[in-house]
Amino acid sequence: MLLTYSKTKNILPKIKMKNFFNPTSVAIVGATDTKGKIGNIILKNISRNNSIQIYPINQKHSQIGGVKAYATVLDIKNKVDLAIIAVPAKFVNQVVRECALKSMPIKDIVIISSGFSEEGEEGQKREEELKSLAKEYELNIVGPNCLGVINTTEKFNASFAGGDVSVGGVGLIMQSGALTTALLDLAAGGNFGFSLITTLGNKVVINENNLLDYYVKDNNTKIIALYLEDIADGKEFVKKLKETTRVKPVIVLKAGISKKAQVAIQSHTGAMAGDAAVTKEAIESNGGTYCKNFQEFVGVISLLNSSALPKNKKVVIVSNAGGPGVVTTDIIENESELELFEFSEKQQEKIIKNLPSQSSSKNPIDILGDAIEDRYLKTLKVLKTVKGIGSILVIVTPQAQTPIEKIVQVVVDMNQKSEIPIVPIFMGGLASQCAEKYLAKKGMSNFRFAYSAVRALEKAWKFSSREDVNESVIKNVEKSIDEDAIILKLEKENRKVFYYDEATKLGNKFNLNILKATYLIQNSSGYKGKYPVVLKLDCPNVLHKNVKNALFLNIKNEQDLEKKRQELEKSFPLERKLVQPMIEPGLEVIIGIKENKSFGHVLMVGLGGIFTELFDTKLLWILPSSEKDIRRKIENSLLGRVLKKQKIDVGVLVSEAQKVAKLSTHNPKIKELDVNPIMLYPDHGSIIVDIKILL
Repeated sequence: MLLTYSKTKNILPKIKMKNFFNPTSVAIVGATDTKGKIGNIILKNISRNNSIQIYPINQKHSQIGGVKAYATVLDIKNKVDLAIIAVPAKFVNQVVRECALKSMPIKDIVIISSGFSEEGEEGQKREEELKSLAKEYELNIVGPNCLGVINTTEKFNASFAGGDVSVGGVGLIMQSGALTTALLDLAAGGNFGFSLITTLGNKVVINENNLLDYYVKDNNTKIIALYLEDIADGKEFVKKLKETTRVKPVIVLKAGISKKAQVAIQSHTGAMAGDAAVTKEAIESNGGTYCKNFQEFVGVISLLNSSALPKNKKVVIVSNAGGPGVVTTDIIENESELELFEFSEKQQEKIIKNLPSQSSSKNPIDILGDAIEDRYLKTLKVLKTVKGIGSILVIVTPQAQTPIEKIVQVVVDMNQKSEIPIVPIFMGGLASQCAEKYLAKKGMSNFRFAYSAVRALEKAWKFSSREDVNESVIKNVEKSIDEDAIILKLEKENRKVFYYDEATKLGNKFNLNILKATYLIQNSSGYKGKYPVVLKLDCPNVLHKNVKNALFLNIKNEQDLEKKRQELEKSFPLERKLVQPMIEPGLEVIIGIKENKSFGHVLMVGLGGIFTELFDTKLLWILPSSEKDIRRKIENSLLGRVLKKQKIDVGVLVSEAQKVAKLSTHNPKIKELDVNPIMLYPDHGSIIVDIKILL
């Protein structure tokens, strides 16, 4: 294990978790001698630790596994640290109540049993009753509907996972028993090992936030990996994530982000800031490593477990075949944020000096198909002297003369001497298996495919290059009377959408420069301003005016204005119509707010107007966020490059984004907000052309 991190801070857990991972006594409710039953597997797994006092609970037997059995936990006179419940769901709550009513209550419980909220209305009622019991008796519960918990260093396996669990530095927090067993099986080949494993199940009490508190303090856990289908408390989660990633890497695979549940999305921001994008932002902006699929998840765990962190995003490829080198180059350049390192002429001369003349000393370095271990060794030794390389990918394809074991030894030895990761990609079937066997003995992992290696390396680089989150953020203050009055008016009218004049009035409280408008009451004579103008509908039920033909541009005189007003009146009688002056073209940008059910308000900035959903320039921040963080992300983005090309001060956009963020922070009842477009200019201030606010 080559990763090094700062010492663990004293982060005290709210729930004491010690009994779940290092108990001295365990009651197994549902224990049995019947082979294949979950209660039997759990009994055998726990029995491997001779220091733990086991109390089998089964009404039908007086002895199980050669140990005295009890009818109920109430019959145990001694103190019991932990109860494992593996009985049919209909009996679980009664058992939990008995644990609580025991003269020396069992406060810590793992419920393996399924048949709760995952199984319809009856199961949901059962789970609600279980929650009430936990609250009434102050019980700590893992599950229900889970695989169990494991502490490898203490040889404590309170799960029904079969076989030996590899010991190592990866702490797992998983909301899927099936994916957990898949990882255990993968690790059995020696790719990596585990310290603590918790399967969360339905999370009636203990969730990922409690476990992050415990895992960050565990000295045997070097990496924390989570698979989550839902996040119990998003705001608490990002807080814990920020604290934990200052000490240890946290890898997160979040499922359930592609649901078609965004039924009520009414604004551009709502459409652009989807759950997947927001979850990714929440995890990455707080130091976590976000994975979009199981393959990435396993790859990142493997790499962080066995290699040093990349020094930068510059990658060198060393290959004994041209094709794989070119393919890997394409993946880096087209599908990642990594970059190929560019060698100087002198550096290329050093490299080629040790290689056949037909070799390529450019990046990717092709050492030819007949290469044996000496070419890899000489090339890696030269690369060790080159400054500025962030990481090295070593590709090995199996030719007839390729000495796999000897090349593996070179990769292992050079990795131990190198400050940057040297990532092995032994391609093929038998060759890969041979390499993996030897790499595993040295605590290293092989990548059979370049894509997996590149994605894992990119994630590792992002973790190594993360910045501490600036703590100077917008603080919530008391709202003005005017702000409250506007919100109260909408609530009184049972209306969710602001009219333009109401949104303008609220925006002006936060110094947003919103384009003024004139409402047409009966005819166009009410407008006394300059032409050309824009005529548009102001109706809470019509948010996208282009789609409904409720927007007319470049109207040049009063006659044309009246004609268009009458057209609008036919389609939308009695609805409000407003006129605004046409303004000079500028760079159209959108600034928006969306309330996310897990993480709260999210700020979004991107290209605006008709380009809002055509070009993916959106940038997201979980609020509250600092001015420094907003500026940094904009400056390092495509949008930042557009601003620079248009000679527009990025500070103007940062300032406007902060104003919108402040507005939403002061008014938490806002669900969605669109400033779209806001016109930015190189030589004068910004103008907001349209604003939508939804409660």
